[in-house]
Amino acid sequence: MFFALFTLGYALAQNTISIRIDDSELYTPANQNGIQYSSSWVQHSGNEAKGQYRGTFSSTSTANASAIFFFQGSSVSSYYVSGNGYVSIDGRPAQQMNESPWTESDLDDEDHQIVISQPDSSGAKVLELDYFEVVYNVREHPDVHPSSIGPGGTHAPQALIIDNTDKKIKYEGTWTNSPPDVQRSFYFGGTQHTTTTPGSSLSFTFNGTAISYFSDQRAENGWALISVDGDEGERVSTFLPFKDRRWFSQVLCWSKTDLKAGTHVIKISHDDKPGSHVSLDFFKYTPSSGSDFSQLQAKHISLAAVVGLAGAGVAIVCGAWVLFWLHRYHRGTRNEATPDISDKSETSSIADRTFGPVPQAPAATPAGRAWSGFGESRRASPCESHHTVRPPDVNRDPEGNV
Repeated sequence: MFFALFTLGYALAQNTISIRIDDSELYTPANQNGIQYSSSWVQHSGNEAKGQYRGTFSSTSTANASAIFFFQGSSVSSYYVSGNGYVSIDGRPAQQMNESPWTESDLDDEDHQIVISQPDSSGAKVLELDYFEVVYNVREHPDVHPSSIGPGGTHAPQALIIDNTDKKIKYEGTWTNSPPDVQRSFYFGGTQHTTTTPGSSLSFTFNGTAISYFSDQRAENGWALISVDGDEGERVSTFLPFKDRRWFSQVLCWSKTDLKAGTHVIKISHDDKPGSHVSLDFFKYTPSSGSDFSQLQAKHISLAAVVGLAGAGVAIVCGAWVLFWLHRYHRGTRNEATPDISDKSETSSIADRTFGPVPQAPAATPAGRAWSGFGESRRASPCESHHTVRPPDVNRDPEGNV
């Protein structure tokens, strides 16, 4: 016990700690920061998972199966039981995982995504995930939850999730329901709607006080014009700088939080040259009556393992650090209990407990985490601010191409 307290205090004194995210930490409406899996993943427990972290691991032998996890941190590792799948950080070109753990440690301490995939089509290869491990700066961030990427991003208001395939969304012009590049990107629910035609638009009518727009973000994307209730609109970038080969998924590109309670219409139009991509992955909106969400709480990723990275200290100082940070942690969060696997079958379909076969999100899903707020109501565009997108045309080649 003393050693554990010493180790925890030691790590906190150095400002960085490490936590494990088990394969069983699935995305659910109440755990929007969980791992999102595509179809045909199976979770194993019982005797066949004996010796694995938390007594579980997830596997797939299906071609183009993938999974994504969003986080804030300076390092991420993927631990797997066996297999040689592929991994991509922030949508960069995928590379093969030849050993476990596979680690990327040269990251800034901000929002990131990790995608693991199994591209083999023969069915002979199996990818088996045990857990992820993330190192982050505890002084900069209270946990590993991202701010502006993924459905659980803390900068998006507490809200309902409306996927791009919902019938309440009306599309005009030329749109395609496009799948992701499974080795580099991962769309919520498996798809997003995309147009490359100027003037094509979509609209969504909702009764609420705030709304957020999520899309992918890459160099091939363009400008979107977003208007609410017929106003003149705001021009919002969804692209990265020219020649930037990253490809972010499920990015919070725009929010409006100053709406009066009542019915509103949001319209998004392609406002760039032909060939540039403007897309919708999903909306999140806050209903006019927030009573349905007053008792919802986030299901946070549990702190499972802490590793001291450098430095020294005495036991008294370490104990003080432990008490301070544990008090701060438990005051604002709720730890998830280790799953009870004693009454589970040896294998279970992950899809049965998350989205369904693709995975597919429900039309309206209660969010699981309260939003801390942007402060004054304004447009918030992490597509610009977080990834530093410059003014119009600066990120294009001399001829204006993306």
